[in-house]
Amino acid sequence: MADFDANDILAKADIVKRNAQPVLEAAESAPQRVTVVGITKYVDASWCCAAVDAGLAELGENRILEGIEKYDAVRATGREFTAHLVGPIQSNKAKKVPGSYDFVQSVHRQKIARLLDAECESLGRQLPVLAEVNIDDEPQKAGLLTDEVLPFVRWVKESCPRLSVRGVMCIPKWPEGGVVDEEYERSSRASFARTRELFDELRNEHGSQINVLSMGMSADYQWAIEEGATMIRVGRMLWGE
Repeated sequence: MADFDANDILAKADIVKRNAQPVLEAAESAPQRVTVVGITKYVDASWCCAAVDAGLAELGENRILEGIEKYDAVRATGREFTAHLVGPIQSNKAKKVPGSYDFVQSVHRQKIARLLDAECESLGRQLPVLAEVNIDDEPQKAGLLTDEVLPFVRWVKESCPRLSVRGVMCIPKWPEGGVVDEEYERSSRASFARTRELFDELRNEHGSQINVLSMGMSADYQWAIEEGATMIRVGRMLWGE
């Protein structure tokens, strides 16, 4: 069990609470219910403890093994939270995901879906998942193309009974040069709108069990909420410097 300094975590929790305030206010003022997931990719377990203490009950990690190590340390303190996996899943690590993560946002390959389903079967549990969409068809980025989403979800529901498809996740194309400007807003909103259309199609086909539209990060969460996101994923803005 990690040895955490209580005063250090208290100070960090104050930082997270202050930085998270505009995000939580935006989520609370939305017409739809919006869940905020704190992405912990670049922080250690003490910051994860601080985030839980600051009121973030949902944490997300990009890297499987690092996330397991951090989140096990947090759980050992008695803190309760929902662990999301938002990053890629390699075949040789897929077996480690069920039981360590409570929600997977990055499913887009049949092979990985089968591996997750088989491990869930051995554990006797269900695993909520999202279909990851490569909404802007970027060749270097993982995810389903838009016309692949509905057939993939049908396949998962028919072939992987231990996986519970809850919706879709996307990451819009990042602007060239990293400049967040009006053109980036226009582009992101268009990507979010297309993802919302896919979400609505899935919901029309599969009913109210499709209830998670995960889109929007630190730079664009406000636009995502306005375009209908029910879940946003924010990281760097929470931790300060």
